[in-house]
Amino acid sequence: SNKIMKEENICAAGYPDGKADITYGVIDGIVPSNQRIRMRIDTTEGSSGCPIFNFHGDTIGVDASGNEAYSYAIPSNTLLELIHKNAEPISLKEWQKLPQIRALTETKEGDKLQKNGEYRKAIAHYDTAIELKPDLVKAYERRVDAKIEIGAFSRAVEDLLIISRLQPVQFTFSNIKEYFSGKIGWVTIIGFYLSFKLLRFILGKCGWFRFKGHIKSGRAGNQVKQGNKTKAKMLFREAIYDFTRSINIKPKVVGLYNCRGWTKCLLGKIEVEEANSEEAEKLFQEAVSDIETALNLQTKKSTYKAPYLHTRAVAKAALGEHQEAIEDFDECIRLKPKKALFYRDRGLSLKALGQNAEADFARAEELDPNEEV
Repeated sequence: SNKIMKEENICAAGYPDGKADITYGVIDGIVPSNQRIRMRIDTTEGSSGCPIFNFHGDTIGVDASGNEAYSYAIPSNTLLELIHKNAEPISLKEWQKLPQIRALTETKEGDKLQKNGEYRKAIAHYDTAIELKPDLVKAYERRVDAKIEIGAFSRAVEDLLIISRLQPVQFTFSNIKEYFSGKIGWVTIIGFYLSFKLLRFILGKCGWFRFKGHIKSGRAGNQVKQGNKTKAKMLFREAIYDFTRSINIKPKVVGLYNCRGWTKCLLGKIEVEEANSEEAEKLFQEAVSDIETALNLQTKKSTYKAPYLHTRAVAKAALGEHQEAIEDFDECIRLKPKKALFYRDRGLSLKALGQNAEADFARAEELDPNEEV
């Protein structure tokens, strides 16, 4: 590998996805900071450990890692030095306890949590990885992604500064893609950070937490549609937390209690589907309590009560208190007689009690053909 040249043709013989595959590319250069061969070759996850050949059939390295722009290989000479080193062998258990190995393990664990939407837990694992190996760029990169997901843009920028110091990218025509993708990433994150700073200033502290709660609740709803209940539950809980923080700042803002109560109903529905009846019951009871607080604080005209009564009715129906739920649905319909959702939900409670609900379902479909029964 000490004779390799830039733009030299190479190929990788690997087994991505368990299938033999030969991939062709070229050498882009050597990364001095970690003694890696940088290659423009499309090796994917699963190719790690495969040999990299030059066109004379010599093994010049072993594929080790990659990103969207480049793949990286450990030079064969580096490996030969390790093979011929007269070091004392250690057991696998001892090897697994080495700081650099533990750091990689923590990073992998963080990746799993981040994939499931558990960003704060993921960040804790990346923190541990960085404590064990402060120059582990991959852990910083993954932590940036997780911090962006929770809106911690200023902290993400701090990590980007560390990454740029650990792995500087010099501008050349051969690495133009990687150079500008890094710059665009910077601009995007800083742009988001400044935008959210401005929005937070405009909304105020209470409004900011309410805004975050609505965003997270909306994202959770999308995750439910995609079938990712684990991520949806996490986002619903974070939304409830944000609404609670907003209530703590301004406890007399009536709408906040309905926001939190409705989010608890949505989370409770998932808990029911997953057979967590005790947790679901607790959430529905808390939703009823939130709405009763809202109704006690209500000072505006009566039509504003309809969404609050609907939330309480849905929670009561979930608790099996259908007769009381129907009373709330009746009042909702009296206040807003053209809301299809109210008829549909009253119909569901009537049906649960063994009563005729056809008229309500028909009225719901008449008002809104897209309202599912």
